[in-house]
Amino acid sequence: MRKILTWLFSSAVVAIIWLAVQSDLIGDRFDIAETGKAHSHPSGTAYRVAAVERRQIVESVQVTGSVVPVALVSVSSQVSGQIKEIYADFNREVSRGDAIALIDPLSFEIAVEQAEAQVGIARAGVQKAEVALRDAETDLRRKHALAANGTGSKLEESKATAQRDLAAAELDNATHALLGAEATLKQARADLDRTVIRSPVDGTVIQRGIEVGQTVAVSLQAPVLFTIAQNLREMQVNASIPEAEIGRIRVRQRMEFAVDSYPGQIFSGEVTQIRKQPQMTQNVVTYTVVASAPNMELRLLPGMTATARIIIDDIGGKLSVPTTALRFRPPGEPRSLEARVFVERDGLPVAVPVRPGATDGAFTAITSDGLKEGDRVITGLAVASGQAPVSERRRLPEML
Repeated sequence: MRKILTWLFSSAVVAIIWLAVQSDLIGDRFDIAETGKAHSHPSGTAYRVAAVERRQIVESVQVTGSVVPVALVSVSSQVSGQIKEIYADFNREVSRGDAIALIDPLSFEIAVEQAEAQVGIARAGVQKAEVALRDAETDLRRKHALAANGTGSKLEESKATAQRDLAAAELDNATHALLGAEATLKQARADLDRTVIRSPVDGTVIQRGIEVGQTVAVSLQAPVLFTIAQNLREMQVNASIPEAEIGRIRVRQRMEFAVDSYPGQIFSGEVTQIRKQPQMTQNVVTYTVVASAPNMELRLLPGMTATARIIIDDIGGKLSVPTTALRFRPPGEPRSLEARVFVERDGLPVAVPVRPGATDGAFTAITSDGLKEGDRVITGLAVASGQAPVSERRRLPEML
């Protein structure tokens, strides 16, 4: 009796397994598309399909860069001395010509006074030379008249002529000495004026590198006293583009970027410059692309890291297919050099040549005489969740 019960139980289990396998085989002949409709396949192979549709394809290049001011001016000193006063601090907005620091002017004031004294001496020398020249010319005229009347000698006339020429030379020398003294005075006054450090541009002080009492020594490499960002309302993004992508970048292309400080906030600008100087980093060649970044609300700060994309093409209303459809090949189908997709027609995959266009990674714009909107392209083989592929499940009856 126990053997009979065991045999009946085993037979029931085998029957249940056989019915389950048969139901799977029947289910494999239907593929549920994205619209939710079932599609019968005479070949018995189930495919994943997607409809050809018109979409907006945004093709872009992903880059990273830094937010920097359009112009960053380093202010140095042209004279050496001790910092006496500081008029501008961090974040101070300044205008062109505003005083931002003062170097102790005492020694330069003394130099101006000394130069003024030298100018006075030189002017007196010119006056003395002018008097001597007039006297020499008067003596020459008198001796010339005497020589003409026969009461004077030619020798005296010649000596008078030489004295007149010598006085003229002395006047010329005194005049040039005066010019040299005036130039020295001008230089001294310029150095005195340079003790007042002035802003060369309109902008904002973003760096101050001096303190009151610090000595500034001018050398071949002048120290930077202030760094001024010119117009923080007009920033730019400097991005590094790999050489493989630089050929796709053009001036006036749109750039969209984000910074970590404002999650979810998208800033925009456009490419303004493509610099031809290559940058080599670990044997990787990149080129710097500059894009504008309007900053009217002053939210962007110098040095922020920008995660950006440069819009290469923004195509709207073009026929497009999933990019996976361009990579799909039915089992056993040989590779082809031409781009093509497989369309589901009467349950069979049919190859249709296409010309791919712009892509955003997920979808690709295409041009093809054999496709129209609404056609169903195959993107892959359908595999039910938690089950083996169709080809493997069909081996189960043979194994049983």
